[in-house]
Amino acid sequence: MASAGSPAARWSVERSTGSAACWRTRRRPTNETAQRNTTLNVLGISGSLRQGSCNGMALRAAQKLAPAGMRITIADIRPIPLKRVG
Repeated sequence: MASAGSPAARWSVERSTGSAACWRTRRRPTNETAQRNTTLNVLGISGSLRQGSCNGMALRAAQKLAPAGMRITIADIRPIPLKRVG
């Protein structure tokens, strides 16, 4: 139970008494609310240029199966010039 001076107690008292101030009061978002409103951005990079590579297929599957709140962007390494060593 919330103590008499706590914000939760004030909120419930204002709400139960029908005070107009309770409807104008904005409560700070909880961690759960903040987590729901954020999007996790993930950058996937496959080291293979081959169209049928297993890593590329895994990245495309992960992109399709990403849960709500997660955005997976696949980076294309084709424009990067390859340098021969030796």
